[in-house]
Amino acid sequence: THTTHTQHTHTANTHTHRVMAARVVDFRELEESEFIQVSVDKKKGVLKKHTNYRIFSKRKNLTFVRRYSDFEPFDSALRRRYSFRVIPALPPKSLSNSSPEFIEKRRKGLQRYLNSIGRHPVVRDDEIVQFFFTEDGPDFQSRMKSKFKHVLEEWRTNPDAERALEMVPDGASGRLLSMGRELPGIISGFGSIAGYVETILQRSLMAAEDMHGLAEALHGLREVHSTSALAGDEQWSEICKAFQETGNLVKTVGDRHEEQAVRETDGMCSSLHELLEMLIAFKELVDRREKGVAAAMDKTQSKQRHDKDKLSRMTKSDSSSKLESKIQARDATMDTLKTMNEFSLYCIWCESLLVKANFAKLGSWLQAMASDETLGHQLLYQTWEQLKAVAEKLTEKI
Repeated sequence: THTTHTQHTHTANTHTHRVMAARVVDFRELEESEFIQVSVDKKKGVLKKHTNYRIFSKRKNLTFVRRYSDFEPFDSALRRRYSFRVIPALPPKSLSNSSPEFIEKRRKGLQRYLNSIGRHPVVRDDEIVQFFFTEDGPDFQSRMKSKFKHVLEEWRTNPDAERALEMVPDGASGRLLSMGRELPGIISGFGSIAGYVETILQRSLMAAEDMHGLAEALHGLREVHSTSALAGDEQWSEICKAFQETGNLVKTVGDRHEEQAVRETDGMCSSLHELLEMLIAFKELVDRREKGVAAAMDKTQSKQRHDKDKLSRMTKSDSSSKLESKIQARDATMDTLKTMNEFSLYCIWCESLLVKANFAKLGSWLQAMASDETLGHQLLYQTWEQLKAVAEKLTEKI
């Protein structure tokens, strides 16, 4: 009876611990934990100029400056240390493109990247992150590479690595396999959505450009110093005044479209790219585990079974002693692989909860998009109503 009671207690405690370990993180909690803003600083360099990025961290309450090339050793060190965590890709490198459009696109990408790192419950407090955010002085890249050249992988230093399997819910491995199969379709779907949102954004920018062009053309009529034989001097003067006022209002319409584009960029567009980058990184993580440590574990187990079976059929000899030593050495490798495999499963399970937390943002993103679009159309409606009133007055006068 005592044994049964102990077993039940252990099972209950393990279950409670697993529930705690599997707690879904609230996306508001993640967003409030850090806000990082990246802005383009002045270009530096005598012969070959490079772009500096000024970075502000709300959590650390500090501002610092980095080049794009400073991000590369930082990213490399993080990936060596956290091979089983979701780390989005850096925006692409370019040796020749330094156009304002490219720099702005990279700025947004770096901001999303740093926010993902800064909000990660595990990665954000690592000494690699602290060094990148706080270290000052010359030759930053060399010092960063040197300091973290031999950084240990997380599973070697994390105290939970030996009991990682206890913190993973039953059936997690199968569920992660299912997620892995579903991810390509999900990524493709969100990629299409992001593409259409980008099209809506471009449409707002084009509308703003067209309206500003129309306003400029209407203002240009005011500069025409001639009389109209068709309308007459007085009528022409009224027309020019009306076109001047209309031009101002049309410019306001263009401004409203421009504001709408900014809201779309900072809202749904940015959020979708952030989610897409996380999904892609998560898929790469799942694939990396399956092709890496999980595959190595299966292969080593298969060899071990084969050699143990072979040893059981051998008589005592030098050959059998060598095979026995080989099996013992492989047992040590198996222990290491087992720890890595179980810890990687635990990490990926935790990362899946972060992905789910970002999925939970979708409702708020859509709500924000609906609010932004409603506000934009209300402002446009008000401006068009004013323009209609000007047109009605002009019709009465001429």
